[in-house]
Amino acid sequence: MTVQVTAAHLRAAAKGAVNAQNMNSVLVALDRYGARYGLDRPHRSVQFLAQLSHESGDFRFDREIWGSTDAQKRYDTRTDLGNTPQVDGDGKLYMGRTAGQLTGKGNYQAFYDWCVAQGLTPPNFVAKPDLVNTDPWEGLVPIWYWQSRNLNRWADQGDIETITKKWNGGMNGFADRVDRFVRLSLVVLGYAPNAVAQFQQTAGLDADGDPGPKTRAALHKSLLGLSGASTKMAAFAAAPVVDEKEVVPVAVEQTVKKKFNLFGWIGSAVSGGGLSLAAFAGSRLARAVGNPRLHCGADPWRPSASPEAHRSHQGHSPGGGRMSVGDVLKIGLGAVVGGLLVLIVYSTLNAIWWLPDARREGRDLEAAQAMAATNKAIGELSNAADQARVRRRLCSERGGMYDFAKGECHEAKPVDND
Repeated sequence: MTVQVTAAHLRAAAKGAVNAQNMNSVLVALDRYGARYGLDRPHRSVQFLAQLSHESGDFRFDREIWGSTDAQKRYDTRTDLGNTPQVDGDGKLYMGRTAGQLTGKGNYQAFYDWCVAQGLTPPNFVAKPDLVNTDPWEGLVPIWYWQSRNLNRWADQGDIETITKKWNGGMNGFADRVDRFVRLSLVVLGYAPNAVAQFQQTAGLDADGDPGPKTRAALHKSLLGLSGASTKMAAFAAAPVVDEKEVVPVAVEQTVKKKFNLFGWIGSAVSGGGLSLAAFAGSRLARAVGNPRLHCGADPWRPSASPEAHRSHQGHSPGGGRMSVGDVLKIGLGAVVGGLLVLIVYSTLNAIWWLPDARREGRDLEAAQAMAATNKAIGELSNAADQARVRRRLCSERGGMYDFAKGECHEAKPVDND
């Protein structure tokens, strides 16, 4: 049985006054549909609610504050949001609603279509957009947004960075999102919302009060425990801890393999020759020790055909006596030295050419990957709905709405229905 996130948890973790009615709409939807979309597991619902509490300013805002500003006036003809190209009032009609700030006629239609595909019977949101702010639809809008972007996958990994990028379209307000995740996690786990150091001490971490990557990974692991999930399960993995160590990234694998194949060929040839030499010397040494009659002139690979031939060969061997101890030691020492030389040469070539080159190319590829990720994040902002969401959320930490035309953050008076 898993632990559910409750209204009491959200109130305790909130950073300001909570609008109980808006919060309850979200909780009603989670209670009714959370299990269907995997949001009945605390490690997922905490990530979900942390993002939503940031976006809605502790659930205070369930509709856009309409000015109208110049930016809002432009919504009226935003065809990329599904609005008509005529100035006919679409911008205000399909303003941002719910804690998820559903915006634009196209998104109202998309949410309706999703509800129908889920087997629900929604009202016509396009004809009557205010109905999205009624239960259970008000709480289902953010669930739709979460599910349509497959964010459970990243919540399972404790990856709040990727969740933020996919939810927000960028990294706006990231510090506040992390703070809300930490506060809600602590409360759900039975701590005070600011008891970071206490949790760190319990988890065996440095109790510095800073909720860095290691602390967030430990919180995630503890939430997995509440979810009844093991970090060893395929579907759930603890968040990676960022350590300061040099590694060759996975992306360099193909390049390294090509060079390794070349080195493997050279190394096999060189080391193969060295091993053959060692094997020959070892065989010679073993035969010398095991057969005192073997003479230096005898061929160890071609034994004599008969005792007479052996005696004949013995009679013609240089020195006519046994292999001396000195000869045995020389052969053994030569084999050891030869093997060491092969190892030294091979290791030196690796150190001089292969490893530094691989690390250098690894850093280059990491830089390219970072640039690609940045470009992808920017590309995601080409979705006009996400752009609109970003513009309306920039000052949500202060509990207001940002007017881009005037460059002002309009403060809203919080409403508490408790």
